[in-house]
Amino acid sequence: MAGKIIADIIEAGGSQISLNVGNTTILTASSTGLTLIPTTNVNVNLTNSIVTLTAGSAASPGLTFSGNTATGLFMPGANTVGLSTAGTERLRVDSSGNVGIGTNSPVVKLHVVGDNVASRGQLSLQTSSASNYAQMTFYNQTTLGAQIYQNYSDNTWSFTNNQTAAIIR
Repeated sequence: MAGKIIADIIEAGGSQISLNVGNTTILTASSTGLTLIPTTNVNVNLTNSIVTLTAGSAASPGLTFSGNTATGLFMPGANTVGLSTAGTERLRVDSSGNVGIGTNSPVVKLHVVGDNVASRGQLSLQTSSASNYAQMTFYNQTTLGAQIYQNYSDNTWSFTNNQTAAIIR
């Protein structure tokens, strides 16, 4: 049997209002917020709506996961998004679209900074199969400028500048 509540005001005698279906509480509302208590996946349809979250911080993100509140998304500044795990910022996208991994001040489109001497500035490329090769391709707008790649069969490195190739063994 379907039902609905139509009212101008809903009041509760205690500090919260609960919505029960059968003998199961599925939603509570209190002065601290609205809590969904799903027994399965929750589908939310917000046509033409905006969901507003708190800005949060790396240690306490505004969007987190159940049972892991130190991991999630937060807003460290205007027009900037951060991603944290274990309460530490790991990735940032700034208002210019620059992405920082290991830095909260990216100065180029992809800015990677290691956290110790052994990994300083390290960028790893790994293929999903031993029969493929790792490759970096550089473009000048849409024109191929240069490539660096490792040949899996003989473990050589090739550097090309769109005209000539050099193989290093």
